[in-house]
Amino acid sequence: MKKSILFMGLALILASCGDTYENWGSPQSTEQEAAKTVSMSLKEAAAINFATLSTDSVQLFIPTMKVEDKASNLYTVTIFNANKSQTKQIVADSEGKVKASELEEAFIALWGRRPEQREVSLHIEAFTTINGMNIKNEGNTLAKITPNTPALENHYYYMGTNNAWSKTDKSFELQNGGGDIYDDPVISIILPAARNADNTIAAENSFKIIPQSAYDRGTATFFDGNIIGAAVNGDESMSGNFVVGKNDEVAHAFKINQTAYPGKYYKIELNLLEKTYNITAMNDPELFLTGSNYSWGGTWVPLVPVHSTTDTFWKIIYLHANEEIKFAPQAAWGNDFGSQATIDDQAGAGITDNGGNIKVANAGWYLLVVVNGSGRKLTILRPEVYLMGSTAPVNNWTIDSHNAFTIPTTDNGEFVSPAIGANGEVRMCIKLDTYDWWKTEFVVTTGGRLSYRGKGGDQSRVNVLTGQKVHINFANGTGSYQ
Repeated sequence: MKKSILFMGLALILASCGDTYENWGSPQSTEQEAAKTVSMSLKEAAAINFATLSTDSVQLFIPTMKVEDKASNLYTVTIFNANKSQTKQIVADSEGKVKASELEEAFIALWGRRPEQREVSLHIEAFTTINGMNIKNEGNTLAKITPNTPALENHYYYMGTNNAWSKTDKSFELQNGGGDIYDDPVISIILPAARNADNTIAAENSFKIIPQSAYDRGTATFFDGNIIGAAVNGDESMSGNFVVGKNDEVAHAFKINQTAYPGKYYKIELNLLEKTYNITAMNDPELFLTGSNYSWGGTWVPLVPVHSTTDTFWKIIYLHANEEIKFAPQAAWGNDFGSQATIDDQAGAGITDNGGNIKVANAGWYLLVVVNGSGRKLTILRPEVYLMGSTAPVNNWTIDSHNAFTIPTTDNGEFVSPAIGANGEVRMCIKLDTYDWWKTEFVVTTGGRLSYRGKGGDQSRVNVLTGQKVHINFANGTGSYQ
């Protein structure tokens, strides 16, 4: 790590015209300056734990500079991630100390928040100034760093009124977007309103959030630690800060006042790192799709809820080759998910994971069925649409292949039914196994728009004539009877 710089003086020879001749046979010059030599050695500093660090600066490495003359030193530090594919740069002072806040920010960006000690590679560039001249040295060393992050678990569950405070029921799991819990610490669940024995909506819903470790401990010591609750028992606030600790000594029950905040469902959302919570009363859960063909959030396409469910949605959609998609429970980013869901591709779409996005290999029309509950699942099916009942070619109130629509091959093509078999009220649906046909029913209105039943009641009926065919354009939400 030794560098030398040789500085050469230049002789300026000045001549002038005069009346007399002078002999300039002995040229003038300045004496050559001696070479400057600077060497650097680096040592690893003590391990850094941000959980116990209380100073504004911290020793990141220990430099030793050997220089002949009086000099000043400044360091630029390049910090690497695990495979050295990403870097961050910060500045260190002459002692190898850096601002603690800058180091922590750079470390989290490269390594995440998981509270584990990491051995971090550093590349040091030293700039030594001697008499106004700069000399550069380079070297490598390591640092051991642990972020200041609370210990989190991978699984958390609702426990309360909705499951009679069961110590064994884990059906109400709160989930994040599917990534590492330290990178995506917001977990949530949508619950139906708590109900009385006569199925009327109860006045309140009390609960706590239970980590997996409580179930691992068993019922005798179930509540001995890491329970998430309210600081004050029965706190009815719909947002605020939560506490973590032993049951009832630290972590008390949250309470949703379902009279003051009426809703069919309630969304419970926690930020595990910031220790905040938010509860939202909802009438009906929603689900939206966006992706590479929708400007990644520029457009949010709503899915249709399956009747009598709280977490299941469907959409007939054309997906292009190499298109990428994700889902979110609102028409905005937040708690979104993609390939983190369990994916069952039964239609040959050729699904792959591309950085958490769902990537499609094979273009075509598909039926997407998404469950956004305690376990997220995407099922990709052939988009089968059927006429039902007395106006269908075969009068049948179950799925019959004779009543199937044709499936287009272009992204703006029409699904076309067989000819109507009899005058009357048209009924149609998609094929979705395990669900009664009417739970996925829809109709083309007299105004030519697609209208989905969703979770609503019977739709306004439309009368059709024998021999007509139903034309549906799912791409733009229109249809006709011809």
